[in-house]
Amino acid sequence: MLKLFPALLFFYATYSIATEINIYDIEKNKVNILLAEKSKNKIQLGLEFLLDTDWKVYWKYPGDVGLGPSLQITEGSKKHKINIKWPYPVELYEEEVNLTSRVYYNNVILPTEITFYDLSQSKSKKIKFLLDFQICKEICIPISKDFIIDLQPENYINNKNIERIKSYDSYVPKDIEFSKSLKGNNITIKKKTVIIELDKKNKKKLLNNEKESFIFLKNNSLGTTRFSKVEEDEKKIYFFLKDINYDNNVTGKSKAFIKINDEYFYWTTSNHIIEKNNLNFNLFLILFFSYIGGFILNFMPCVLPVLGLKINSFMQDLQSKNRINIKLSSFSIVLGIISTFFIFALITSTLRFLGKSVGWGMQFQSPTFILFIILILILFILNLLGLFEIRLPNVLNYFLKNKNFSQNSNTYIKNYFTGILSTLLATPCTAPFVGTAISVALSQHTLYSILIFIFMGIGKSMPYIFFILYPNIINFFPKPGKWFAYLKYFFAFLLMLTVLWLINILFTPKHNISDNWEEFETYKINEYLDQGYNVFVDVTAEWCLSCAVNKKLVLNQEEIKNLFKNRDIKTLRADWTDRNDDILKYLNKYNKYGIPFNILYTTSKPDGFIFSEILSKNQIRKAIEKYIDTK
Repeated sequence: MLKLFPALLFFYATYSIATEINIYDIEKNKVNILLAEKSKNKIQLGLEFLLDTDWKVYWKYPGDVGLGPSLQITEGSKKHKINIKWPYPVELYEEEVNLTSRVYYNNVILPTEITFYDLSQSKSKKIKFLLDFQICKEICIPISKDFIIDLQPENYINNKNIERIKSYDSYVPKDIEFSKSLKGNNITIKKKTVIIELDKKNKKKLLNNEKESFIFLKNNSLGTTRFSKVEEDEKKIYFFLKDINYDNNVTGKSKAFIKINDEYFYWTTSNHIIEKNNLNFNLFLILFFSYIGGFILNFMPCVLPVLGLKINSFMQDLQSKNRINIKLSSFSIVLGIISTFFIFALITSTLRFLGKSVGWGMQFQSPTFILFIILILILFILNLLGLFEIRLPNVLNYFLKNKNFSQNSNTYIKNYFTGILSTLLATPCTAPFVGTAISVALSQHTLYSILIFIFMGIGKSMPYIFFILYPNIINFFPKPGKWFAYLKYFFAFLLMLTVLWLINILFTPKHNISDNWEEFETYKINEYLDQGYNVFVDVTAEWCLSCAVNKKLVLNQEEIKNLFKNRDIKTLRADWTDRNDDILKYLNKYNKYGIPFNILYTTSKPDGFIFSEILSKNQIRKAIEKYIDTK
């Protein structure tokens, strides 16, 4: 009897967990919570939907209509993570109303894992949940139900429920990287069709039955697509989707959910190829924008620190009055600029091919890169002061000597690196036209990306190309004199300020969030809009000089602060100084890949009004007057 008592005590302690809690039962439809396991601070459960004939519930990406089930904890824990897994659904197309949805019929279990981070601080072990869902037939019935779990300190396991949940867990798509036979290639978007290409890892035929293979695509820019057909050749599998609806821009990443025979995968990519009937016109227009944007970069605050280096180089050429030297010096800078943009194109295309997220200026989020730039700037400062000289290797000097070229070879190589440095320092900021060009370059085929970056390099090189074509322009410069001997010290001082700025980025904690700004979280936008507020978002970084100019001349001005306050505008600031994928995803949502980025959300324009990269008070005033009603 004494041996039986501990077993009875254990059974009593775990009974409240072991019991299946029926939380909904109507119209022959039932929803159960299957409690499977408790281990330390984690519980495993299943959301079981037992549906009558022709009744359905929606998937997490429901399509044109509907809303998938959602679970939240309302009492007992404030720090937790809920992970609902979604088995592969079926596609429902209602031809009479032209609506496509993704649903579950009959029975389905959503495997769910909840991790708690504050159970030790909680006095009560009761956890209260709220489950929202819809069950639909001719109409949809929205349901909100509470249920409570009493978490006992003992661990618990229910093998029967584990097996029931596991039977549906096998239908949950897993990352395609774990596939032994497939890998993602790219997504081609045409006017009426999307083609998703998957590479086969061998030539073996994979499709046992084409009718058993299926795909869903998630990208807000494309709307709800509908499966059309699947084809296979020796190297690839092609999925075709129809009912495409987009406005020539595809933002962010696409997520494909794939069914191949009895296997289920998901694949996330930003490798989109957009084919348009007017591609040539659009391509030429984008190349023109790239050229103009590159030219404007010469006048952005990001490039000003190396302006002295370029002026100093031309002053040295001015002393010699040698037209050949002027041309070759200018050509060296042009070569440095264009080659750097070309390398940008190759690196970003490679990263996109590998499925990595990229953005304009992201290298300044790396302390290693900043230290490298600091070292290069110090070498240039020492060179300006005459304490260090850039010299070519002897082998190259010997070769150049035979070409009557070695006399100024050190000047040319210094100018080449000046072009590289000025381009690297331009990347923290986006200028007018640059944002458009970068957005297209980072979302297009590799060839188009390379063309766009090269044209941007040509635009940035234009002042020096003029010197190549018309070297006599140098005659309009002031004649050298004693003042020139002191000019290099002034330029060295400017570069030293740049070094101090970079050191400040490395060692100063982030301080972009001030008293009148809140830290950015995506959910706050809709939350404030629902409460009747308007929202202004500023995406910024310590390394972005254009962002600093916007703050100094516009956003930090009392006039603008009072305007935000008087019009009930909540101000959110997203600090992108360090790598933050959530902020990058937010930028990509608007097809943006660089900063500064500013947007105003209002009740009359909930999708947001995007401002130009360089802000002005008048621009903000006009947007507020247009989209916010006067109270």
